[in-house]
Amino acid sequence: LEYFFLNNLSSPMYMQTYCILKPNAKSENEKSKNIRDVLFRFGSWCYAGQVQLVPKLSLSDLPHVIPALRIQQSKLDFYCEASEMPGKSIFAPPMEYAARASAAMENELSLSEDALCNLISRLAMMGLGDSVNQWLDGDPSQSFFEFSFAQDKASSDAHNDVELIATKCYNPNGLITMAIYFEGIYYLSVSDGEGEQSLLDCKFPDVAAKGRGYQIRSYPSGVAEWPQLRKVSIWQHVAAMDEGLDNNTRKVMFWFFRLSQYKLCSSPQLSPHTPTHKCAHTPTHNTNFCIFSFDRLKR
Repeated sequence: LEYFFLNNLSSPMYMQTYCILKPNAKSENEKSKNIRDVLFRFGSWCYAGQVQLVPKLSLSDLPHVIPALRIQQSKLDFYCEASEMPGKSIFAPPMEYAARASAAMENELSLSEDALCNLISRLAMMGLGDSVNQWLDGDPSQSFFEFSFAQDKASSDAHNDVELIATKCYNPNGLITMAIYFEGIYYLSVSDGEGEQSLLDCKFPDVAAKGRGYQIRSYPSGVAEWPQLRKVSIWQHVAAMDEGLDNNTRKVMFWFFRLSQYKLCSSPQLSPHTPTHKCAHTPTHNTNFCIFSFDRLKR
């Protein structure tokens, strides 16, 4: 009876999901280590089969892996509807976990305004506020969030067989949210989908290219929607970092990041149970792309 239990992973929004399982580690055949079992979700339909990839994926491979999968989609067969995924499927636990994590990550972004405002206020006292302000007020696709979570039985069972999960969600307001899982960490990026063709779009950000970053929240016991969640950080892509940052400034940024891991997250006003507040430093512009992104997501 367990086999016939169906998981409903349907969504009112158009989604693409790519779930890549680990190669067979027990195989002595080197060629078999290039073969992956994969599941593609396109909207309401799921397809599964085997494709050929490099023996070991790295996070920096992501922008190239998804196009490689799309080229081989003729090797896949219809698997199920998203609303009727078999409970016994090896893909069911990671797909279900990733769906819940994505919803929790989007909620965390919508709550990040005060934390980022506080960050800018602290950096402004060090003369670095303008630089970070320009970053957070700029192109949202040049930044991404990192979510660290605890490896308990639930999270381990969901990800033990998984090498990579990548999801794109196309919101009716034109925003695209991209959630990525790799080696025990989730990432989330937001971009403006104006002009994108969802059926043809297979671009994903390079979340391995970390420039400067800050931890903005910590959760010793997780949140209701994601009990395993522990830390939330924001990163700027290394290619988007200000070219004018000199070595001394980079050192200050590095050490402030180290300090901020304690200071920002131990600050009472950043406690998840404390009401939100207005920061002392009110920027001239919209300093937080979360405002741009998630005000639109809520509409």
